[in-house]
Amino acid sequence: MGKIKNLLILVALMGGGAYVAYTYVLNDEAKESVKGATKAIERAYGKLAEMADAAKGQVMEDDQPLANVQATARQWKNLGF
Repeated sequence: MGKIKNLLILVALMGGGAYVAYTYVLNDEAKESVKGATKAIERAYGKLAEMADAAKGQVMEDDQPLANVQATARQWKNLGF
C-alpha cells in the first residue's frame, strides 16, 4: 500500500510541476511546440492503434489445405463422417 501511495504522490507532484512550468515558465513559442509535440504523439498513437486493429481478425486463407489437414479429412470421410 505504501508503494502505491508514494507513486500517487509522485505522479501528483510531477503533474502539478508540469502545469506550473507550462503556465508560468514557458513562453508562447515553447507552448506551441509542446502542443505540436502532443498532437504528433496523438497521431502516432492513432496510426499504431489502426494498424493493431487491422492486424486483428485478418485470416490468411491457404490456396489448398495443408497435407495433414487433407489426410485428416480423408480419415473422417473413410469413417463415414
